[in-house]
Amino acid sequence: MSLQETFEIEVGAGVVRGTLRAPAREEAVTAVLLCGDPPGTALEHEPLLAELAERLVDAGLAAARFGAREDDPAALDRADTLVDDASAVLRWLLLHDGVDARGVGLFGCCVGATIAAGLTARTDQVSGLCMLAPVSGADAVGRIDKTNGLAALLDPGAVPPAYLASLAELAATENTARRPQPTLVMRGAADRIVTAANTQRFVDAVERASHPIQYELIAHGGHEMRSAEARRVCFARIVSFFSGLEPGAVAS
Repeated sequence: MSLQETFEIEVGAGVVRGTLRAPAREEAVTAVLLCGDPPGTALEHEPLLAELAERLVDAGLAAARFGAREDDPAALDRADTLVDDASAVLRWLLLHDGVDARGVGLFGCCVGATIAAGLTARTDQVSGLCMLAPVSGADAVGRIDKTNGLAALLDPGAVPPAYLASLAELAATENTARRPQPTLVMRGAADRIVTAANTQRFVDAVERASHPIQYELIAHGGHEMRSAEARRVCFARIVSFFSGLEPGAVAS
């Protein structure tokens, strides 16, 4: 049995809305904050994130999700406001009675990994970071004009040019390596959207910093892990990673 709670957090001139799902337990549990697709993303990862949240709760963890900031037109002027929003949700989670305040796990997929990485660089209260098929904002923006036959990651007509420029400046790979939290990077071996080189940049940055990292390929897994077996293996590994974290073990 699980419980679901909705929340609203005032950030800047707007509001961030989201949900927290958790097992029906009296004691506080480890929470995982899922960073979804940022505005302007050309791909849709909502079904994958929704199912992942279910698997996390089934395993005794809490899962928090949030949407883009509403009622604040200036929020799309710069992409780093997305990290501000994620940071506000993290603070809300750490004050929640049902969440273990010693640390929160963080997950990002595709371009959403850029937001997760940005938040990781800001705080020592992330107990572990997992990224599935991560691609930096710089790589995603660079593909707008030079696709090399690959699918577009961003829709330039959906967001202001200044937003795209600031997304490229978020330094996702460097942010991933700024703190020594345990990191798991995953990619489907059959992914034809996010390339091995896109993902390897994250791995290389963490290895150069000598921080703990695991990199795993999911056999036969495509970008969204649509194969039932690939998704089963992928989700089981993500759940195992977050379940095995030691809250409070990461130093600033």
